[in-house]
Order: sequence, then structure tokens, then C-alpha cells
Amino acid sequence: KNGKGYFESDYTPAYEWVSEKLYISLGGEPKLRVYKFSGMEPSLDTTINLKIPEFRELPIRERNEFAEGNMTADGSTPAIRNIHQVGDYLLIHHYAGMDPEKTEEAGELWQSGNEEEAELLFEKLQEEVNKGFLIFDLKTLQMLGNVNLPEGVESGGFLAAGNALWFQKEPSEEVEEDFVRIYKYELR
Repeated sequence: KNGKGYFESDYTPAYEWVSEKLYISLGGEPKLRVYKFSGMEPSLDTTINLKIPEFRELPIRERNEFAEGNMTADGSTPAIRNIHQVGDYLLIHHYAGMDPEKTEEAGELWQSGNEEEAELLFEKLQEEVNKGFLIFDLKTLQMLGNVNLPEGVESGGFLAAGNALWFQKEPSEEVEEDFVRIYKYELR
């Protein structure tokens, strides 16, 4: 029981199945792997090293940070969060990760009883993180662009359906709203 490791959330897979191909990325590893299926036999077809601005490296954790029988999720680390087909495009939703030193500072503030100050620092760090999606041509797998998430929407994710993305409006902090607003985002 010695050594180092990663939290399970650091390698949570994101994937999409399109026309007998599986597109998969393992959490904080900035790679897209494409597997072809012939019958029930998968074979690796393509691996793409993703170039994501400001995408941080996963922190290697000391063994004493792990507890047998427990799973820890760390939402501050870099991750490929989802993969979607939208029309002729493949979108890779990414979260570049928070500055680990500042995250540790916020955690220490919380542990010392300064919850309000820690929360403000976490919110500031969250705003600074590069969040968006890479756009690939589905047929050629050529990267076409990197798009930041639109302003004013929930940054945790989005839904892809048909030829559009669907985002939920960020809730107002000043006024309680008894409705949900959904935005349709089309790629052209």
C-alpha cells in the first residue's frame, strides 16, 4: 500500500458511438481514440493528441490520499467531459482544470474555517478555467476549431440533439426564477 496514483474521476471516460466506431477519451488524458468494430472485435483505428489551450496535467496523488473502499471525485482537475456528434461534426467538451496551488489554498481556507473566503476563491478559479469544445470534421477527423462555451450558460455541460447543442441558462443570483431557459446553439 505505497506509491502514487490518481482519483477515479481523473480518468472517467467520455465517449460517443457513431456508425460502427467508438470515439473515447479518458478524463484528464488529452487524447481521442477511435475504435472500429468488426463484428464484436474492436481495433484501434486512430489516436489524436488533443491540443487544448491551458489544459493542465493531472496531479499525481500520494497514496495516503486514498482510502480503501472510497471513491473520490475532484472537479478541479482537467477533463474531457463529453463527446457528441452534431451533424457532420464531432464535439469534444473540455475543462482545462484549475490552478492546483490556488485550489490547495482554497482548500486550506475551508479547513481553517474561512468557508466564505474559500467559496469566493473557488468561484474565481472556476471563472478563470478554459471551458469549451473542440470541433472535428466527423469524416476526416481534422480539427476545425476550439470554441469557448457561450456566456451566461451553465458551464457544466450541454446536450446534443439533431444538428444543435442545447444549453441551460445560468440561474440568476439576484432573482429567484421559477422557470428554466434553454438556448439552442447551431453549428454552421
